[in-house]
Amino acid sequence: MCRKCLKSMCPQRGSSALNGGAYILNYAGCGSCGLVDMPKEAERVKSGGDGFSGDAEVVDFEHTCSGCAHVIAKHHYTFEVEDDFQKYEMDCPLCGYGEHEVSIEVEDPRLAPDPLLC
Repeated sequence: MCRKCLKSMCPQRGSSALNGGAYILNYAGCGSCGLVDMPKEAERVKSGGDGFSGDAEVVDFEHTCSGCAHVIAKHHYTFEVEDDFQKYEMDCPLCGYGEHEVSIEVEDPRLAPDPLLC
């Protein structure tokens, strides 16, 4: 991870959790060669299960400079299904930290109106 390449360290991204791409607005340019171009993905490794069979799907890769292959940041993404909810999580100095949880039911039970208030 290179702090010179980033505008801010691990920005909060709310519910954004991406298993690919880059948050280009946080990229200041390569701290090694100075090139300001879209970073590439390198050393992509998918491990674990598919997220549905009880094992979390984990994707790790490096954001690298497209000119000199300097490592900008390491990206970590996790997806799993737990207790009728899909859970997504991203942690990366370039892309930031974000997590999202959504119900796999047709209607999210957490969003149902309170029967005592009706």
